[in-house]
Amino acid sequence: MEQLTGTIIYYNQHGEGVAFYNTKPVYIYGTIKGEEILYEIQQTHPTYYVGKLIKILKPSINRNYHNIKNSHLIGGYDLIHMNDSEQRKFKEEKVIQDFKKIAHTDITKLDWIEGKQKTKYRNKITVHDGNFYQKNSNETIDIDDFLLSSIKWDKSLKGEVIYRKLDTLIYGYKHEKKYTFDSMFEYQFRVGLNSFYQVNKEVAILAYQYIIDNLLDNGITLDLYSGIGTISIIASNKSQKVIGVEINSDSYNDALYNKEINKIKNVDFYNKDVSSFIKEYKESVDTLILDPPRSGVDKRTLNLIKDIIKPKRIIYMSCNPATQASNFNILKKDYHLSKTAVLDMFPQTYHIESIIVLDRNNQ
Repeated sequence: MEQLTGTIIYYNQHGEGVAFYNTKPVYIYGTIKGEEILYEIQQTHPTYYVGKLIKILKPSINRNYHNIKNSHLIGGYDLIHMNDSEQRKFKEEKVIQDFKKIAHTDITKLDWIEGKQKTKYRNKITVHDGNFYQKNSNETIDIDDFLLSSIKWDKSLKGEVIYRKLDTLIYGYKHEKKYTFDSMFEYQFRVGLNSFYQVNKEVAILAYQYIIDNLLDNGITLDLYSGIGTISIIASNKSQKVIGVEINSDSYNDALYNKEINKIKNVDFYNKDVSSFIKEYKESVDTLILDPPRSGVDKRTLNLIKDIIKPKRIIYMSCNPATQASNFNILKKDYHLSKTAVLDMFPQTYHIESIIVLDRNNQ
């Protein structure tokens, strides 16, 4: 197979370096912007190629040299070849570019939120027949140490086994009703085996503090997609009243339990579809908190928010800046972008969390 030389010009959405061949981009895992490399074409597609790195001819000063066995085969180590500085540049630039391309909005100032722990930060892992899946595959690969978590797993267990380690370690299968607890701020939370709960607790605390710092004081706070009630309960100390809305009945029941054990009086939870709840809601809202699934908030719900709820402020936390930017594009006629924060919730990976603070125009 022909070996080619090239220079990495920029990154794609997954943090792969991009060179050019025959005027088409070539996506090459494990490369850094500015590097000169030797590579070969592995896949040809109508609008791009996929290349394989053969040799680095001129390495970047931001390259991180490591000895993680089979790192190129395992999902989750996407950016391990970059040092912390280059990972930050990639993540900040991705948020900036997503908002520029999708929402036609220039972000000139970003807050960067990171923890000290760059490895072994995950409090939840999923293991398949005692091992991990190879990247983009259902084939497993045998590893003795997972760089992103300190959890020790049982290689003899068959099937898809979830491990979660907070106050105690629990493990089992997806629909098993097993719980552990976690302390955050001055509150206690019961967390199920498969509950949505941030996997990087250190950065989650910083993210939630950022949300609390941007709440409108002593107002009515509406927390949509409220899950097991984590943000709602943390926000209660700075709010006159908090309303949490969650469609998943298991998460809703966990939220009620967490409200009770923390003796919270000014939070009400509703087990409802978000759009249905908004249509029936009659009170004013000072701060609206959004922490939706990766797919973002659907257009109908966004229109209901800006036309019916009309909150003074929206704090939107997202695990997908592209859908967040798309959602802001719908809201921007009524709201302006006051703050943007990039969270390094998942070091060594291309995944990004971001928070935007929106304030209503002409208040």
